Amino acid sequence: MAEIHGRLENGQMVIGVEVFRQLYLRTFFHFLVPISRLWGLRNILDLAYTFFAKHRLKLTGRCSDKGCVVSTPS
Repeated sequence: MAEIHGRLENGQMVIGVEVFRQLYLRTFFHFLVPISRLWGLRNILDLAYTFFAKHRLKLTGRCSDKGCVVSTPS
């Protein structure tokens, strides 16, 4: 849960922001990929994603200091 993982068509595993870059390459947002790889911006995105991934349940309201709530389908 600390980091997103993806597998490319050739079997190579990618993690973190690179997963989103690979997804964007295959969509209308492909033009964002070269921008996201610029020196400096790449580091900022990687750090921001690492923070978000580790804290996303609290940031999205699914967990608090008291614990996490797991919803079950009806």
